[in-house]
Amino acid sequence: MPIARLVLWLSTFAALALVVRLAFFEPLPGYWAFALLVWITALVFWGVLNPRLEMFADVLWCAPEGCHGVAFTFDDGPDPETTPQVLAILKEHNALATFFVIGKKAEQHPDLVRAITDAGHSLGIHSYDHEYSYAFKSVRRVSEDILRCQEILRVQSGRTVTLFRPPIGQISPRTASGAKRAQVRLVGWSVRGRDGLRGATAEQIVERVGQGLRDGAVILLHDAAERGDRTPASVEALPRLLKQAEQLGLQCVTLESWS
Repeated sequence: MPIARLVLWLSTFAALALVVRLAFFEPLPGYWAFALLVWITALVFWGVLNPRLEMFADVLWCAPEGCHGVAFTFDDGPDPETTPQVLAILKEHNALATFFVIGKKAEQHPDLVRAITDAGHSLGIHSYDHEYSYAFKSVRRVSEDILRCQEILRVQSGRTVTLFRPPIGQISPRTASGAKRAQVRLVGWSVRGRDGLRGATAEQIVERVGQGLRDGAVILLHDAAERGDRTPASVEALPRLLKQAEQLGLQCVTLESWS
């Protein structure tokens, strides 16, 4: 069991024990209850923002035991301007990757979805329209959203896609339960380029990702800007990162190859 999940369970048990004490025994000073409330709130918030903690569900954020290679993953596509550039760079370096596509964009660009799969890459789901409030969706709505995207990709690629990375990577208890109901595997990352931020430079991305470029790493980059209004700096950084991987003797693999 992940340590963070165990800490959450123990903290919840402590809160229940406090409630019992308040109900049947002499109450503790109020600051004890307040401190415990603040601790649990902060713990849950931390778990939502850090998927690699696996606080609410198992998350694929690095290679499982016995698996090797480095997994480059791309979010927020497909985009007719930038996704083909990323595909061309990957082809030049004989590298495979996994693309977490937004369902609405996939509907608009089925040719790009097919181009991704025809090149040997894997697909993942990144929600239908990338809502920032996704972590607050009900379990039912999360499940329905995932299944909607799954059907879009099934029609376009002929594949049943079972990898899911929530918007912004946030995994709340509701998101985790919805993903479980939809029978998909939650995916995080071990290192991210932060190339989704406006103003990020290729040099910053190469430096940040290069520090975590090792066997078993899951790299989070973007093949498209969320709103399609710019070119992510990762497009410029990608050739250098792939060259680094080659120099380190790392094979670029899809996440599906680790299943």
